[in-house]
Amino acid sequence: ALCPSSCTHLHPREALALYQRVLALHPGNLDAATSGARVAARLDQAKTAAELARRGIRLAKVSNDVWTEQELKTLLGEMQTSQGRGDRSADLFYETVLSSNGTYLGCAYQGLGTLYGSLDSGGVAQVAAGQRIATARQRLLVGDASSALRLIDAAPMKGDEHDVLRAFALLALERVDEAVAVFEALPEGPERSIGLGHVALTRVRPERAVKHFDDVSDLTGSAPVVVRMARLGRGWLAANEGRHEEALVAFEQARAEEPEDLLARLGSANSLVALGRHDEAEVVYDELLGQDPRNRFALAGKAGVALEAGRLDEAEAGFQAALEASDGTYTCPYEGLGLVALARGRTDDAEARFEQAIAVNPNIEAVKYNKLAAIRMEQGDLVGAQGLLERSLANVPGQDEARRLLAELQRLRSASDP
Repeated sequence: ALCPSSCTHLHPREALALYQRVLALHPGNLDAATSGARVAARLDQAKTAAELARRGIRLAKVSNDVWTEQELKTLLGEMQTSQGRGDRSADLFYETVLSSNGTYLGCAYQGLGTLYGSLDSGGVAQVAAGQRIATARQRLLVGDASSALRLIDAAPMKGDEHDVLRAFALLALERVDEAVAVFEALPEGPERSIGLGHVALTRVRPERAVKHFDDVSDLTGSAPVVVRMARLGRGWLAANEGRHEEALVAFEQARAEEPEDLLARLGSANSLVALGRHDEAEVVYDELLGQDPRNRFALAGKAGVALEAGRLDEAEAGFQAALEASDGTYTCPYEGLGLVALARGRTDDAEARFEQAIAVNPNIEAVKYNKLAAIRMEQGDLVGAQGLLERSLANVPGQDEARRLLAELQRLRSASDP
């Protein structure tokens, strides 16, 4: 009764004083705490706004008012960012994003943008030393390895977590030899084994990856980044071997621990595609594109679903968008555009696209080799086709497509012999 809706016409300082008086008389008044926090934030009274937001969050939890709780967490994160407490504000923004059902999702991401904006244009120095590791951990979570590495390198040395985060950032940036040096310098334990397992995956040595992952039977007490990478590594290993049901379990375990994990979400979507569960995969890709319309991986993944469904215009546009969003180091858009060209009977265009895909990254994938080998066979270049198929099998051993093409190649050779 002390502060009806007409309070909004008062000077903000008078309104804040009235909200504080209401709370003194009625400590459980959630509206007063929420409105007071908003007004204090407008007055740039960050400490008061944070105190009122914390009180409101506690009251909102008691009354199960999810909407207000999310709003106040976002406001509290903004206040802590303004006070230089980026480590805690990052946690709050992510907590808000992860628990949101959509209402305040955008606000939380805007808060993260405010926090991370200080990192742009070489602004790492603006992030306090104590915040750099925590912020780097969050940067890795959303797939920004470059910023993560800059933060880690600017942070004071803090033991194994510093080294592990640095090595995984190096690995994500394809600086494999540097990552190996860091992992191998670690003492025996889960951090070293999981790290070297990922190195083996990067170098397409699945048998070594299996050994390293199998060396880790207990992740209790390990840093969160190590647990996350263990889940992802086992998922990628299973996916590379065509065991997509098993891969999906691993990716979903990673997502259960960290729902916004970019790599786990992409891994799940890719395995869903491989299992023919295209509608479910498109939901994941659309979620990712809703957060970042230029996510090259989601653009290419969704284009792949369209290609399999025969929606060639949509597929071509999607692969082209993925290509434009990438820095020229992502092979999938070239491969996808080659597949679209093949489906449309443009063999010359397809050949050029597969050659580009191989030039960008000769490792891991097999499709670009198999399709280009088939074109070479049609051209009568059996020697060139055999070389491509041998490399395809070196990348992905045991695959049926390359073996079938090799058998066809041998038949063609036999038919041409006198």
